[in-house]
Amino acid sequence: MPLISSAGNCGPMCFCKALGWDTAKYLNDAKSLMGHVDGKGVDPSGLVKAFRKQGYKATWHEHATLEECIDFLHGQKNAIVVLDYWDDNFGSCDGHYVLFRGLTQHGNLRIWNPDAPTIEEFVLYRSKFLNSWYDYTIDTF
Repeated sequence: MPLISSAGNCGPMCFCKALGWDTAKYLNDAKSLMGHVDGKGVDPSGLVKAFRKQGYKATWHEHATLEECIDFLHGQKNAIVVLDYWDDNFGSCDGHYVLFRGLTQHGNLRIWNPDAPTIEEFVLYRSKFLNSWYDYTIDTF
C-alpha cells in the first residue's frame, strides 16, 4: 500500500523523493533531520537544513519568480527545486510542498506531488500555479 502524505508530511516526503529514498522506509529519518513536528509540517528552513546535512548546497528563496526557478532548475547540474505551493484543496493548511520537475512544451509545470506518491508526474497549469503559489522555493544542487 503506498504511503499517502498526511497533514504535515509533504516536506519530508519531497525530501525523500528528491534524494531517491524509499519514503515508507525513511520518512521518520527525514522528519528528524528537519525538525518536523507531526501534524504541523516543516518550515522551509528545516528542509534547507536537511538537504545541507546530506551534502547539498541548499538555499531558501522567498518571493522567487517562476522564471528564476526554471533558470535554476536548468542552469545547475543535479538541481532540485522544492516549491511551497498553496493548494486550495487543503482548507486551513498553510502550504504544500511539491517537487518541481520542469515545464511541458506548453509552459505548464511538471511536478511530483506527495499526495499522490505513486504517480511520477502531474501537470499543473501555469495560471493555476501562479494564482495559488505560496511563494517559497528551496533550491539545492
